[in-house]
Amino acid sequence: GGGRIVQITGSPRNYLGKLLLQLSRRGLVESRKGLGGGFRLAQRPDQICLLDVIAAIEDVSRWTECALAGRPCSEATPCMVHTRWIRAREAFLAFLRETNIAELAVNHPKIDQSAPELSREIRALTSRS
Repeated sequence: GGGRIVQITGSPRNYLGKLLLQLSRRGLVESRKGLGGGFRLAQRPDQICLLDVIAAIEDVSRWTECALAGRPCSEATPCMVHTRWIRAREAFLAFLRETNIAELAVNHPKIDQSAPELSREIRALTSRS
């Protein structure tokens, strides 16, 4: 449950609760109350990319704004760093789209040590694809 996630990540319980609520609203995690309840992924870990997670907690549409002026800029009205910012932003978004949470969890030393059963479960899930 949430307590186990707090233990593994070291995140403050209140902060984690807010994040899990947002992830739940986006359909990325499910919560179950009562004995044996807790949180679990609503989809396979290799089907959830980092962009899905970040978009659940951050307004990624703001990332279209100019890096300097804080407003949208374009090819017609570029800022001084427009061309470089576009390349950097697109590379970052591609990284977020192409990286799934299974990749991050498998063989991560902290997860392997704190939750070896979770690590084994993720490996088993992703090896079936």
